[in-house]
Formats: sequence, C-alpha cells, structure tokens
Amino acid sequence: MDRYTLAGEFRRMLLSLQLSDSPADRQVARRSCQTSIFMVICSKLSVAGSRPELFAKAVGSAVDAVSFDTEDAVAPERKDDARAAIASYPRARSGGCSKIAIVRANGCATPWFGRDAGGLVESGLDVIAGVIATADPRVMGHQIGFAGLLLPLGIDRRAANALQVMRAAVRLAAAEAGITEYDAAFPDMRSPEPCRAGAEAARQPGYAGKNCIHPSQIAIANEVFAPRADEIKLASRVVASASEAAEGGVQDFVPDGQPIDAPMIEHARAVAAAGGRHDATVSGQAQEPNAP
Repeated sequence: MDRYTLAGEFRRMLLSLQLSDSPADRQVARRSCQTSIFMVICSKLSVAGSRPELFAKAVGSAVDAVSFDTEDAVAPERKDDARAAIASYPRARSGGCSKIAIVRANGCATPWFGRDAGGLVESGLDVIAGVIATADPRVMGHQIGFAGLLLPLGIDRRAANALQVMRAAVRLAAAEAGITEYDAAFPDMRSPEPCRAGAEAARQPGYAGKNCIHPSQIAIANEVFAPRADEIKLASRVVASASEAAEGGVQDFVPDGQPIDAPMIEHARAVAAAGGRHDATVSGQAQEPNAP
C-alpha cells in the first residue's frame, strides 16, 4: 500500500464521517479517521495559498500532508486569490492532489472565515480546521501555535518548560474531544537540532506529527513521529500474546512480567498497524511520480 492509497483511504473514511447521519456511525468513522491520521501524517508542510507556483513542489516532496495556508502567510488583499488557487489545485491535477491536503482557514471571527469554510470544503480537500476541538463532529484534529498563544502573555516561546506545559494541556483537551494533535512549526529553518528537540518533546505527550515551514524539516518530522523499531516489536508481542490469551478466555495477562490490560492491547494494535503502514509508505516513496 503506497502513499497514494493511504491518502485515498483516509479521504474515503472522512467522507463517510461527513455523510453519516447516525451518531453511532459517526463515532466509528471518527475513530477510523483518527487511527488513519496517526498512521499516515508524521509531517505537514505549510505553503502559502497565495504562492500557487509552490504547490507542485510541496506535493512532490517527501511530506505526508500539505497544509495550504490562507491565514498568516497571506496578506488581506490576497485572501480571495489564495482561496481560489487552493480550491482549483486538486482539479488542475489529472490525478487530484496526491497527498493529504489540509487547509489552514482564517479565524472564525474574521470576515474571511465563512468564505474559507464554504469554498474550500466544497473543493474536495480534507480540511482539518484549527478551531475549537468540539466545535463540530467533523473536526478531526488541530495544531498548537505557540506565537499567538504565548507572546501576548509575555511567555518566552523558547522556554522548554512553558512549551511542554502548553503541549500537555492542549493534548489533553484534544484527547477529551477525541481528536488528534499536531505540534507547531519550528520558526528557524537553519537550526535542525532545536527543531528535532522540539519534535521529540512533542512526541512525549502523544502528538501525532509536526508542522514544517521548510522542506528541510520534513525528514526530521517523519523520523521522529514514525513508530520506532522497539515500539513496534513490543506492540507486536503484546498483540500476539493477547490473541493467545483470548483463545484461553483470559482478559488480563502478564507477558514478560508486565501486566497487560485492554487499553494497552488497543494501543499495541494501533502501534503495530502504524508500523506496518509506515513501512509501506516509505517503500512507496520510491515509486512516487514527480509532481508536474
């Protein structure tokens, strides 16, 4: 299963979520989408919607998802042009947009939000809005932003302890809403090590991936947020032991001296599946055609 198939699978599940009228069906579709996001998106590259000449390059990179920005990266007088360029891009490509496409819409209190929500959702893009997590059942995830959150409060955005407190608080809110959380972009593209340190810090409280503002940051995000060999090995062992225990009618069991219960089994299954899909995605990159 290559990158295109994974992205297409995610879109189909998202569509089932949007079209379902049943709360129970929506919950199943939401859980499927969350798992797929965890499996597919480790890196997300931002590109200004007012720079359509960069769209193909972004889509042709090794990033998992492309975030088309209509907010901070676009001047007020270019908002309409950016929206039109983003909406028309999937149709302009014969095969559609080959990556998971995310739109960063303008804030709901701005005069552009309504036009963003209408024009861009209708374009067929997978919109993951950065609005309140529980605003709508279709919201599947959001991304923390440190500049807008910390600077007005006089908090140094370089203070690691402050960032981690904020990450944990937002991650818990996302978990309560049942959605996925992504880390903010690192603003200095010339400093790969601090970027990696920030990604590692975000991985600890369970962030699924990281926004990138330059292609040089993509490999860092992909490497940090992908399932690791020791995690996959342990998860596979737990899943196998759980299957053996279930055959014997046992709910809780103790492999390798560590008690295992239902939440740990569910997490192990997700990690094992994510590891398999990550391997398939990586192998599919070699077959990925060049963007036009």
